[in-house]
Amino acid sequence: MTSTTSYGGNLISKPDLGHGLHTFANDAYVYQHLALANGESSAITLPSCTLYVRSCTSGATLTVNGQAVTEGDSVQLENTPATLAMQGGHASILIAGVTHTAKDETSLTITRAGQHYKVSKPWGHELWFNGEHPAYVLKEVFLKAGNRTSLQYHDFKRETNVVFTGTAGLVYKSNDAVGNMDVSLADLGTIALPAGSVMDIYPPTLHRVVAETDIYLYETSTPHLDDVIRVHDDAGRGQGRIQSEHAASKVA
Repeated sequence: MTSTTSYGGNLISKPDLGHGLHTFANDAYVYQHLALANGESSAITLPSCTLYVRSCTSGATLTVNGQAVTEGDSVQLENTPATLAMQGGHASILIAGVTHTAKDETSLTITRAGQHYKVSKPWGHELWFNGEHPAYVLKEVFLKAGNRTSLQYHDFKRETNVVFTGTAGLVYKSNDAVGNMDVSLADLGTIALPAGSVMDIYPPTLHRVVAETDIYLYETSTPHLDDVIRVHDDAGRGQGRIQSEHAASKVA
């Protein structure tokens, strides 16, 4: 069983992401990692979900309902059961979704690598794999070494982040006696988050991610994408969605 430790309300764990299926979250949304090896298959039955092929052996064949997908591709499923099958190698697949019907349509849509919506950030970028879905979000968060996100919290947004590449630092509120908007440096602590670390964050937990190296996080959250209250931001950004970042957004 994976142990979990709270740092200022941020729940941190480091599960074994080896063979098979691991579940990171199963409440407001379902968030899982699936490791498939040669000759294996897996059924996906969530009424609404997004699959992201994080890695796949070069030359191997990974299919979803018989359609070939490869590293960097995503698959959107609405009311469509799916079977993943692996031949000739192994793959790492992220699964995010909900246990209720989110849309009336019945569909399977593949978005190829390089075709996802990209949001440029002062510290790196985000790739939105399922856009502004009404029930949940799955996205890639890339931070360049030496950069950090806002010191922030959310009123409604619940999120789960997994560090898959690099080493991050988590800044958290270590003094429960002060409010989020009143923190000083003395009220903050920092812990290291090596690759494989999971951050489970409920509102209104204060948090900031620091990139010790280039890092790739993969985040599943509720669909409250504008719910960002920045206590401090290195670029001086205000609250909520920054429209200029989206005005410059494009297909990755």
